[in-house]
Amino acid sequence: MINEDMNTQAIELSFTVLEDIIMLRPLTNKKDIMELASNALKKVQEGKEYPQVLKLAYKEMINKLDGLSFEEIKEIRQIIEE
Repeated sequence: MINEDMNTQAIELSFTVLEDIIMLRPLTNKKDIMELASNALKKVQEGKEYPQVLKLAYKEMINKLDGLSFEEIKEIRQIIEE
């Protein structure tokens, strides 16, 4: 059961997950980033040991990444690095 508090926590956590995905490897193109993020989401979704809030956070992270251009992703990484 997903409640409002869990949804809020997932949205907040999704920013951390997004940062981790963006910083994990050198940025080459959006397709590679989306593939990395999708693989991470799949692993979390399949893992019974992961809490529901983390699964929701990964879904939200995918939605955020999908809405960004590659240039925007690079800008976010640059801000994180500073």
